[in-house]
Amino acid sequence: MQQTIGLLNSKLSSAFSALKELFVYGPIRRIPFKIGQPKKQIVSKTVERDFEREYDKLQKLEDQTKKLHKDMKKSTEADIAMSKAAVKISADLLNNPLCEQDQAFLDSMTALDTAMRRMDSFNQEKVNQIQKTVIDPLKKYSSVFPSLNMAVKRREQALQDYKRLQSKVEHRNT
Repeated sequence: MQQTIGLLNSKLSSAFSALKELFVYGPIRRIPFKIGQPKKQIVSKTVERDFEREYDKLQKLEDQTKKLHKDMKKSTEADIAMSKAAVKISADLLNNPLCEQDQAFLDSMTALDTAMRRMDSFNQEKVNQIQKTVIDPLKKYSSVFPSLNMAVKRREQALQDYKRLQSKVEHRNT
């Protein structure tokens, strides 16, 4: 029995050492269990509060990045649709029977059609530049957030494991 308890204590000590290396919050001290003694906190309240504040900022940044990415995609799609509609309107006006009757009207519709086609090509270039300079980098930037969230989950799991092991040690020391 004593041998099993000694083996368990050595395994718990090695687990504590591993957890201590994960969190650089100071040395782990063995405090014998005393009635009325408050439990030692693993992470100070100020550190935990700061961590929560920064994690909230991270969540807001992630949401804002997703929203910006979504809005930029909608904006470029709307730009493309608008320019295509303008080209179609100018082409329809150019094919109007009034153009055959009035040369001045035909000349103005031809100029309008040329301007709309140029606007469409400029708009397409603008959309391509937005894709390269805003949308693609935002997509790449957004790929960072899942790994950060996983790191936070691993931290929470490690803290829970530490608390569980600490309560076992305290229970064994009584």
